[in-house]
Amino acid sequence: MVLASSIALIVSMVLAGTVTDLKDGSISNFNGQDPVTVDVDCDPDTLNLKSNGKWITCYIEVGEFVGSVFVIEQANLSEVVVPVPSPEDATSFYGYSSASSHTGFEEPHKSKFFLFKDTTTDDTSLIIHHNIDLDESGIATGYGRVDFALEGVPPSGFIPQSDDPNNQWDPPRGQEFSLAYPGLEGHWAYGENTDGGVLSGLPNDEDWSITINPLYWLNIDSWEFISGDGAVYEVDMSLSVTISHFFVSRTVHDIDVSTVLLNRIVPPEQDTKYKFVTDPDEFKVDHDNDGVPELMLKFDRSDVHDILSPGEEVDFTITGRFFDSVGPTFAGTDVNRVINGG
Repeated sequence: MVLASSIALIVSMVLAGTVTDLKDGSISNFNGQDPVTVDVDCDPDTLNLKSNGKWITCYIEVGEFVGSVFVIEQANLSEVVVPVPSPEDATSFYGYSSASSHTGFEEPHKSKFFLFKDTTTDDTSLIIHHNIDLDESGIATGYGRVDFALEGVPPSGFIPQSDDPNNQWDPPRGQEFSLAYPGLEGHWAYGENTDGGVLSGLPNDEDWSITINPLYWLNIDSWEFISGDGAVYEVDMSLSVTISHFFVSRTVHDIDVSTVLLNRIVPPEQDTKYKFVTDPDEFKVDHDNDGVPELMLKFDRSDVHDILSPGEEVDFTITGRFFDSVGPTFAGTDVNRVINGG
């Protein structure tokens, strides 16, 4: 059973950055998502590089961001993973024919599982399959069998595809993958082809954790999780593995100022002797009077001057991350005029 302490451990590992290093200041996408776009307004609108002023002031506004973070955990393995994306439903992607799956990930004597995202509907599913189809591959593999128990399936979960859907080898089950048999949801036996199935209905707007308990293996040599970012994780066939989803919401209040950079070079002023660094009434404002709070940051003017050249349209780009490093980065750009004297 997945205990609350286990889930808390996963969360704490993600928040601490031990799952994956997300606080390196880079702005590559995360979890298959582009950076959250934020509104940026930097003053002055015309920057004179000959000016002796002390600060460049930038205001950051974040519309509420919501999104998903997925984590796989087993023993010493804890990784943020990404669903495999495709503009079709999970059953179509599974490609059931010739009593077999045809996702393209099949390999002889290997069990594979992965999260799947229908990019048309945003529906999330878990796909599992074992072995490979002889008719498709020409590879003879013989007889195999796998038994799985699944714990923690959300109430909305359902099985749209069982491989095989009408197998009577173990009556009265019929379906080899079914939520109607607690403790033995997957009970697969096959010869020269695949078995597996699709678990759909996984919520995107709430937290959940599904644990797969392997009960029996025959003629399977390895067990792999496939992440949609291309990573493949081989997991221990003798241990349970947990896949968790965390629903993430972010606003301007969640920005980690220590990760913010102007044009990916200049950090904001963080000296606590300044009230605009320590007093929320100073640095959380509604600069444009639209009812949405903004984060005000000040950057050393001489440092900003060093990285800019004169131009009628010069980008002032703000990038950064949120406090817990869970979810995507953010980025926003203001375009201002930069002159050199005059």
